[in-house]
Amino acid sequence: MDEMLDKKQEANKSGAPIKKLRLGVGCSVHQLSKAPYHAVENWRTTMRTSGQSARRTLEIKDGQTDYAYSLSEFILEKHHLTYGMPWIMGKIYFDMLVDRELKPEDKVLDVGCGAGRVGIHLIEYLETGHYYGTDSHRPSLDAFAQYEVPMNDLTGKKPNLYEDYLFSLEEIGTQFDVILDFSTTLHLNDDLRQEAYLKFAKVLAKGGRIISAPGSILLQQPHLKELGFKHYHRRRLEVEGLDEYFREFRQGRSKHVSWNEIRFREKKKNDT
Repeated sequence: MDEMLDKKQEANKSGAPIKKLRLGVGCSVHQLSKAPYHAVENWRTTMRTSGQSARRTLEIKDGQTDYAYSLSEFILEKHHLTYGMPWIMGKIYFDMLVDRELKPEDKVLDVGCGAGRVGIHLIEYLETGHYYGTDSHRPSLDAFAQYEVPMNDLTGKKPNLYEDYLFSLEEIGTQFDVILDFSTTLHLNDDLRQEAYLKFAKVLAKGGRIISAPGSILLQQPHLKELGFKHYHRRRLEVEGLDEYFREFRQGRSKHVSWNEIRFREKKKNDT
């Protein structure tokens, strides 16, 4: 054993090359609109432990107006536990999108992208620069940009991340083929949800579509039609292997994952 240790120490002294992983230099987070500081939590209220909602808020000091997180916090990967369902759901949602003929050349807007649960798969699949993620929760965006992007070797794919509290999507200056609303507008009241979908319509390319998951879109069919949308596709999926999770953490709730696809129907010139 001592001989083996001596050889290992000699190898270290010989200057063997060391490959370094540089966390914290993944990509930038641009700011479209900023959430009020008092509304920002350390991690989201949807984080669950032992079947109960857990929340740890920031310690707000007098006069404090900003927040910062260290890489050591991201390495603990608390952001993998903050979205109400397991991190693996990102891969399940991604597979669903590919099944619905998502193409690498599509430009995708991931509204409420969080820390990249779906985004890390989309960035790798899409052409360079074609992934756009927005979220109002800056800690999650920083975990995405500084930890998930470099750790998954995605820096070269140039993902576009934005801090946005007001759905200021037109300021991005891009038309999108696919917009993802994975439970983001679920947390809005009816009026704000309709306002959000109107803003989605303004940045949706001709023939573009919105994918909403899990659950229903919550906008009823008449409202969708009034906004110029048409419900196009719905599917339910029971994910094998997640039965134990649903029994322990989501008692009494459906164990089916469902999503909706809607498309924007531009009004004809003679429409009133």
